[in-house]
Amino acid sequence: MNPARRKFIDQVARAAAASAPRPRRSVVRAFTETYFARVPLEDLQQRAVADLAGAALSHFELADKWTRGARSVRVYNPQRETDGWESEHTVIEIVTHNCAFLVDSVTMEINRHGFVNHLVIHPMIGIKRTKSRNISEVQAYEESGNESGLISFIHAEIDRETDDARLRTLEKDLARVLEDVRVAVADWGKICKIVTAAIPEVAGARV
Repeated sequence: MNPARRKFIDQVARAAAASAPRPRRSVVRAFTETYFARVPLEDLQQRAVADLAGAALSHFELADKWTRGARSVRVYNPQRETDGWESEHTVIEIVTHNCAFLVDSVTMEINRHGFVNHLVIHPMIGIKRTKSRNISEVQAYEESGNESGLISFIHAEIDRETDDARLRTLEKDLARVLEDVRVAVADWGKICKIVTAAIPEVAGARV
């Protein structure tokens, strides 16, 4: 990571930690640093430090409540008065198990609803929890050594939409798409085995 980006992300991470309860500040800071580690500096600099910090903390809190096997989806318009940060766009937050096809599938569903993506952040993070299931430690993708155990965080910013019915419909459809992806990926390995087993038979068949 270049020094300018490291310095900017450190500033955001410190702001996020300062907004968290004192016992959680260390893990929130580590999470925020990992969350933004791969985001281009020019994208980060288009947003206020307080809003980036609020976005990371919001996603951390969603993941803190997330349970293994679930798919958490939130679509909303953050307000500084109620959420501690704001965005000119409608924000989508997703927490789910890491697997193939996630970002493409989510993007296609957003486009199907007629929205345009203005920013997509997709960190894959390993997390450890306390006995009470709170996040206690985070590991970057490169450090985890176990891609299948990673959690996918998707933060997307789309055209601002204030119609609550449209927001709830998008939220519901994104949850459906995540379930479709889970099923497809679960079947993918089985299908590959069947196809591989059939290749010798097909190769030797006369046409």
